[in-house]
Amino acid sequence: MPRALMLLFGGALADRIDARRTMILANLGRIAVLTAAAVVAVTQGVSLALLLAVAVVFGLMDAIYGPASGTMPRQLVRTEDLVPAAAMSQFASRLAVFAGAPIGGLLVAYGGLAAVMAVNAFSFAVVAIALAFVIKPRYPRPPSTGTTIRADLRDGFAYLRRAASARTLVIALFGLNLCVGPVLAVGLVLRTSEAGWGAPTLGLFQACSGIAAAVPIAMTAFGFAAGSLGVATACLITAALFAVLVTWSTIRLRPSR
Repeated sequence: MPRALMLLFGGALADRIDARRTMILANLGRIAVLTAAAVVAVTQGVSLALLLAVAVVFGLMDAIYGPASGTMPRQLVRTEDLVPAAAMSQFASRLAVFAGAPIGGLLVAYGGLAAVMAVNAFSFAVVAIALAFVIKPRYPRPPSTGTTIRADLRDGFAYLRRAASARTLVIALFGLNLCVGPVLAVGLVLRTSEAGWGAPTLGLFQACSGIAAAVPIAMTAFGFAAGSLGVATACLITAALFAVLVTWSTIRLRPSR
């Protein structure tokens, strides 16, 4: 919930200040959170309070980073190249999940939570350095001319009321995150825990999820599915069926009381 509320603010903030600088600061915040959490985990042990604190604060940083990163493709490529560039960005993100999830599972199994946090903090430091010294916007975007952030948010909701296609997309994404996201985030963990498969297996499951999502994104990037509503619908149905399968298998494994 804190992350969801902060995303609204982060989106309005991304329209007002430099996106690259915002991403750097958000990554520095992520590094600080993970470093502090790793120290606490080593010195005082892992607790529910620690995990909740990390989830809330890290989610706030993520809510600032996400909208700013979403504006970067428009500043790096021409308008006619925006769709394939955005698709390739998502494709790279899914491949990162495919490669990183098994590694994360092994780190949890053999290095513990503190080791995972340390490695993750290092990865965010690499991203921050790349943003600071390598990535330079080619087509800088003028900042928002709105009077206040509240006014920008009000204009955004008014646009959704007017634009049926944008409203439908937002509702569809809301439903996807509401119904499928929790299954991938929690259902797979419960299923893996109750079956006794361990963290490496959970990493493999998440890797499969990432590579499956990368396939339709790659099709869009290379022009095989651009503008194809059927492909998008088939992907959503497949994700929903996968969520139902995970939930059903978890319920089946849980002993009756």
